[in-house]
Amino acid sequence: MPSAGNARPLGAAASAEQLVSIENAIAQIQDYLASSQRELEFVVDDATGRTVIMVYDSNGELVRRFPSEELLQMAASIRAQGFNFIDQLA
Repeated sequence: MPSAGNARPLGAAASAEQLVSIENAIAQIQDYLASSQRELEFVVDDATGRTVIMVYDSNGELVRRFPSEELLQMAASIRAQGFNFIDQLA
């Protein structure tokens, strides 16, 4: 049980604080990406349903992908065989 005075009230104030915090984090990420000349793209992999983050350089070339194509292929193959333990780990 939390001790008196340490419990944080839940409600509109907490939600508003969280929203401002998220908005600040997004703004910082956008500033960093603009200064580093990188772009992010978020997509959902059709075979696994996983979110994929792709990082592009200033020329539009793919620099990095999370998770990798190989890992997504392995997850899709495992899922196709009826093993869904990977979904339970994430």
